[in-house]
Amino acid sequence: MNIVEYLSSLPAEKYHYLPNKGNAGDSLISYAAYQLFNESNLNYEKVKLEGKWSYKVAESLEGKNIIFDGGGSIIDLYKRDANYLEKYHREAKKVVILPQTINGNEQLLASLDSNVDILCRELTSFEYVKSVVTKANVFLMDDMAFSIDVDKTLAAKSLYSNTEYFFSRLPKQRFYLLLNYLKRAKNGSLKTKVLNSFRKDIESTSIEIPEDNIDVSYIFAFYDFSEGAVQEVVQRMLRFLNNFEIVNTNRLHICIASALLGKKVNFYANSYYKNESVYNFSIKDRLPNVAWMG
Repeated sequence: MNIVEYLSSLPAEKYHYLPNKGNAGDSLISYAAYQLFNESNLNYEKVKLEGKWSYKVAESLEGKNIIFDGGGSIIDLYKRDANYLEKYHREAKKVVILPQTINGNEQLLASLDSNVDILCRELTSFEYVKSVVTKANVFLMDDMAFSIDVDKTLAAKSLYSNTEYFFSRLPKQRFYLLLNYLKRAKNGSLKTKVLNSFRKDIESTSIEIPEDNIDVSYIFAFYDFSEGAVQEVVQRMLRFLNNFEIVNTNRLHICIASALLGKKVNFYANSYYKNESVYNFSIKDRLPNVAWMG
């Protein structure tokens, strides 16, 4: 079963979607989710938060159907989405966890009842979750981002109401770094068609970071996860990536987006198994323009 078939199989009821508000890779996942919800004629609305920039839920979800976003947020390195799941899985009518990488959280996973569907995006997580759950339903399918049509996305009309003010909330160091790259891309003065885009956060490795590195997922992170805003992030990120021919990265969604654009991608490991496991499950036999670098 793929994600389209899964969503189409859900009962014709209302679903409350809780995005994973994170970096631009998470925006890519949410953009795919909105697209697939619409294509599947799913009756949904985004969970109300206390503000556009807040993570705190501002409505009761008791007795409702909840869709948790996909990604890599239910692992030992991060706590927020596990806390959400711990809080809401008992009071919800049904919980759907879109394709995730999952580890740790053994007690939480074992406590989930049959009203919870867990979609894993690679085999390592799938086998782990299957080994610890007692009642929840477990599925294996691709990361949401693989469903995106990049040509259609680039051609889509903007849904965001204030595009000229879009990056005003970015910290200055991110804004000016991005502005410099965009100017260079526009006037053709980029000296190379090679992009180095390595992460420097909690999932980074000991790999030497090139001097010209630009962490695209960090630079384009925008914490408004409304449908129009995530489309704006994704379009701007794809246009930026289109300036290059070769992409070196250990960011999963920079790899996926670049590969779907037809770029040659040299894909490196992150700090745990996520990148390699997604590569083996979804990329190796599908996208020959991606080389696994370990």
